This record gives sequence, structure tokens and C-alpha cells, in this order.
Amino acid sequence: MFNQGRRHHHRLLSLIELTKPLSFSEVSKVAFFTPKKIGKAHDRNRVRRQMKEVYRKDLQSLHPSQLWIWLAKPSCAQSSFEKIHSAMETLAHKAVNQKTSTSQ
Repeated sequence: MFNQGRRHHHRLLSLIELTKPLSFSEVSKVAFFTPKKIGKAHDRNRVRRQMKEVYRKDLQSLHPSQLWIWLAKPSCAQSSFEKIHSAMETLAHKAVNQKTSTSQ
């Protein structure tokens, strides 16, 4: 699954977007991954919670026909919520803008 789709990179995060198969419902799907390189479980959980909060508040309506997989990089562990928020918004808008520009 990670080899398919389109990847977008940032210093803190990566975003993989996949087109949903027809069997999926119209509800948008998203996954958050935090590798062990980030640190101990409480560090990974904090980063994952922050990523989920950014997605829930600001990005949920941007991708109705895509599967989005968010991958945290080790530098994400020392980053503030604002930096994670900015990185996720940048990647999401890059993905949406690239999709609209290729479909025209």
C-alpha cells in the first residue's frame, strides 16, 4: 500500500494519498502512523493525538475521494503543535492543489 499512490513530503511529516477503491464508502478515510524512531510510547501517542486533532479541526473536509496516510518523522517528536499544524496544512493543500491541477 505504501508503494502506491502519491507522496508529499515535509520536514516533519509525509502524506501518502491513494485513490479509494469502489468498495469503500463515501466517508473519507485517514490513517496516522508514528514509528518507534520517534521515541517512547508516550511521545508517539502525543504526536498521534496532535495529528488527529489537526485533521479533525481543519482538514477533514478536504479529501472526500482519497485515502490519506500521515507518517510522522522523528523530528516531529520535538515539534510544537503549531509546527505540526502548519506542516499538515501545507501537505494537505499541496495534495489538493496538485489533484485539481492534474484533473483540469
